[in-house]
Parts: sequence; C-alpha cells; structure tokens
Amino acid sequence: FVEEKCLQFGVKACNGRIEIYANEKYKISHEDQIFLDTKSTSGECDLIITTEKNICFIESKKKNLCRKSYNGHTVNAYVDLSKSFFPSQKQALNHEILLKKNGRILFDSGRELLLKGRKIVRMSLTTFDFKSLQSKIIAQNLLINSFNKMFVSKNGDFASDLSKINEVFDKITHLVEKGKEYKLVDDKFFHNICWLNVFQLAFVLKICENPNAFDAMISSLLHISYGYYNVWNELSVTCSKESPLFGML
Repeated sequence: FVEEKCLQFGVKACNGRIEIYANEKYKISHEDQIFLDTKSTSGECDLIITTEKNICFIESKKKNLCRKSYNGHTVNAYVDLSKSFFPSQKQALNHEILLKKNGRILFDSGRELLLKGRKIVRMSLTTFDFKSLQSKIIAQNLLINSFNKMFVSKNGDFASDLSKINEVFDKITHLVEKGKEYKLVDDKFFHNICWLNVFQLAFVLKICENPNAFDAMISSLLHISYGYYNVWNELSVTCSKESPLFGML
C-alpha cells in the first residue's frame, strides 16, 4: 500500500525532481562490516524518497501496541517499541551512516543513491497508531533518554524483555558513537526523525503536489514543538491558513 502511494507520488511530482526507491538491497563490504560491527553482508531499504534537498529513509514495522501497553505497562510498551520504532530507526541510521561514509549506496538492482550534500531524514512507519507515543517530541525524547543506557529490573520476570530492549539500544549506541567519531553525525542526531503510521504518510503524499511541498512538510514534521501529542493536531497548527493542508485537517 505504502509503496504504491510513494510511486504514485513520484509520478505526480514529475520531471525527475523526486526519485522513489522501493525494497532496494545492497551489499555491505567487509570494511563496512567492521565499521558497523555487524556480521550482515547486505542491507535493505524499505522505501526512500529523495528530492534535491532531502533523502528520506522510510523503514516500516508491523508491530503495534499490545493491550498491556495501552493500559500503561511501561515494560510492555518498551518491548513493543523495541520491535517497531527503535529497530526501524536503527536500520535507517545504518543506511545514513553508510551513505555519509561512502558518499553513495549502490543497490543490487543497479540503481545508485548519491548523497550530494543532502539532508537525511529517518522515518519510522507503523501500520496503526501508537497514540501519544508517536508524537515527535515523545519519540525523540524516548531515543535521547534511552541512548547509551541499560535497562535492568529486580523483577526476574522482565529479564528476557529487557535484554531485547538493551540489544536494540546497544546497536543504536554503537552506530551513533561511531558516527560521531568520524563526524558522520552531529550532536542533534535524533532531531532528523519522523514517526508516522501508514495513513498519515499516505495523507502527506496526497496533499504534497511537488518536491517543494514535500520538503516543507518534512521540515514541519521535524520541527513540531507544540506538544499536542497528536500528529494531526500538531500539523494543523504548523500549517498556515493559506495551506491546503489546513482546510483538510
């Protein structure tokens, strides 16, 4: 569904000013394996939308909030996040660091993605809504406050779940520290993130008529700061009354 919407958007924004990459695989060299501290010999990008200004890596996960998470169980909520938001950010960060390190990613299909000095946006995509957790402010703070941390509990029942959470953040921490060491990421490495569900992304693609509109929308998503904890409400505030988005919201 999302791939179809992205491809339709690419056709609508014609003249080659927007490129869409879907389900593209690439090989990871031995040198990059050592750099990333991974045994994986290949990577895969779910979706990429590029303009002259931005490269948007979109990684999707089907995991949703379970009932206990909805009821406010913190550990369960973090477990759900460790199977959705966190690993999708880790995958996108993988792509970003390799692209910045090498200046390009050569896909198995023969297509090539060049950095060309563009900004990188890491977008996590879920099937359904994660409620207030999907707010830009909360999502960013979850990453910041969990980075370089280890989760422990005196309750042995949580040991297995916490180990899964720690495993994800061990990888994110390594990537960020490696990126900072080689000046591939800066101190605001968690600022360039978005977290949407498929319906919100489909809506964004529908109302953006050209690359400039998409770039403006991405900028709005990255700089949301009103704290309504609801993407729709926050977007309605960030958009002016002259914008077609304002009336549709």
